Amino acid sequence: MLVQHWRLRGIGANLPWVPVPYNPSFEPAISTARLSTYRAIARDDDHAWALYRWNLDLVAAFGPLTSDTEIALRNTIHDQLSTHFGRSDW
Repeated sequence: MLVQHWRLRGIGANLPWVPVPYNPSFEPAISTARLSTYRAIARDDDHAWALYRWNLDLVAAFGPLTSDTEIALRNTIHDQLSTHFGRSDW
């Protein structure tokens, strides 16, 4: 998904999405508890890992939208407070 997100922006248009198989050495870094959420609905560890990575791609796809929303909100709050207090350094 992230690759498609990048492709829409013209970045790395030739990058293939390569599935990364589950590697037990990743688990301590991610935590067994976190992976158990995915294991509860997955067929096996490879599927749980693929779901985990899909979730990462989904979250990454929302990054620009979240960033733009935060900036718009911050600027709107600043504009309103500047108007309210009559100065830009309120």
